[in-house]
Amino acid sequence: MAHSPRARNSARHPLTAPRATPLRYNPQTLGPRVPGDCVPSVLTFQSGYISGYLVVAAAATLHLQMTFAETEELRLWLRTQGWPTEASPVVQMLLPAVITTIWKKAGKKTEKGAGKWLYGQLRRARAKYVEGNSYEAANGGAISGCPAKIANAIVGKKIRKALGGRCRLMVTGGAKPDLDMLKFFWTCGLPIYEGFVSTEVLLALLNTPPKRCLGTAGAPPAGVEIKLTDANEICVRSPMGTIGYFENPQVTADSFDAEGFFKTGDQGEWYKAKDGVEYIRITGRIKDMIILHGDNYRGDENLWPETLEGIFKRATCIADCVIPPSCEHPERFHLVMLVALDEAAAAFTDAEIAAAIAEVGAAAGIQAHEYPLQFVRIPEALTKENGFRNANHKLMRKKIDEHYKAEIDAAFAVDRTKIDVTWVPK
Repeated sequence: MAHSPRARNSARHPLTAPRATPLRYNPQTLGPRVPGDCVPSVLTFQSGYISGYLVVAAAATLHLQMTFAETEELRLWLRTQGWPTEASPVVQMLLPAVITTIWKKAGKKTEKGAGKWLYGQLRRARAKYVEGNSYEAANGGAISGCPAKIANAIVGKKIRKALGGRCRLMVTGGAKPDLDMLKFFWTCGLPIYEGFVSTEVLLALLNTPPKRCLGTAGAPPAGVEIKLTDANEICVRSPMGTIGYFENPQVTADSFDAEGFFKTGDQGEWYKAKDGVEYIRITGRIKDMIILHGDNYRGDENLWPETLEGIFKRATCIADCVIPPSCEHPERFHLVMLVALDEAAAAFTDAEIAAAIAEVGAAAGIQAHEYPLQFVRIPEALTKENGFRNANHKLMRKKIDEHYKAEIDAAFAVDRTKIDVTWVPK
């Protein structure tokens, strides 16, 4: 994009920009060109702040045209240019929580009957490409055999339609995504490239088509330095990083180490892949970590709620869940979980919820002390609209904890010896 005169000219102003065609196209990553691929993607300045940066990076790598516009200009421009009112981008930036919701809804249709058989055919056809991080998993070139091709046409088409119809690639960041979820979309021909960003350092890590590893946040780009502390906190030093917080020297001093690395508050680990490159895996959020105090039979344990919640939400009966920070208390020795049930599971008993999370937990290798022993029902999923997630769709854990304080306290007031724990996998 940077070498295209037409692309440079198109940056002058969104209303006068020529509808340039990219000079290059990456069929190895996106598959064969189809009608509509050269329609520019539109990104508002508002959404282009942090998450939009990953879209820009992906678009630049894949040589796709992008146009920026203010919200009011954008509406006018779309009308005057005859664009459709609903966007159908080729590249989409979605938060892990949003992608997980799509995955859960789609996954229900591949759990039994014809859907299960079709997805099984597709999974077997693409297994080596998905596991081997091959580009070919993203297009039909990896498919051979009539059953698998039929499965790709039916299952893959439905997933792509749910994402606007033209989506070939997704970019995500901001939280640890579920590995099974990533494999599901790659199997369906929709690759997801993970990254790691923050307000303070902007782009820190990003998987790109030439260099990626499924289940990691990517490797540091040129000029970006990453190190892990003894507590495995991810620290970043980057030319894209902030120099501090405005008129807040104490917070600035606390947020950087002596070498100028920014402390992100996220926990990670290095992972050396088959290509010899070292990638970073996100393992949790240090600032959200809960220290579960030990009783007479167990010592203290460090738990990362986000990781556990991501696993428990695989249970189809759970629409949303959160492990509140107030589980960390000297007199509390087990976890309680706030649960919003799926509409179809509204009448589930605690025993049925327990059985569902025991099944997904056992498959993920969850330890006995990591299971919540009590459930607090909440009326609906926790969203930005009802005030329990911020603008980046991250849970506002303290606010949730305070809002449901009475219910959480009531749960912990129950005699612990009378709580059924026979369902917890050993």
